[in-house]
Amino acid sequence: MAIVIRIIQRYFTEDDIFDGEIDYFRENVEDYTADDVDEAAAWIRIEGLTFESTGNEWAADPDGSFILDYRTGVRIESTAHIIESTDEERRRIIEIVG
Repeated sequence: MAIVIRIIQRYFTEDDIFDGEIDYFRENVEDYTADDVDEAAAWIRIEGLTFESTGNEWAADPDGSFILDYRTGVRIESTAHIIESTDEERRRIIEIVG
């Protein structure tokens, strides 16, 4: 069975934050298929995401978000989710990524 990792990138500016909620103006969702846990972990690590930063079974940028364009103030918030895997594969991916 293949492992499926979903990477979500959400775009916003400081002006899009209202009462602690973010009104994202664009969202990119990409699913990546991996043949093994090392490849699945690599998809997450390439994005600079960790499970340690969330304490959950989804990964995020330890810094929260980063500025994509200083002129416009556009920021990106990225997360990774393990969509398809066995329980053992999920455990190993989380362990590898940290």
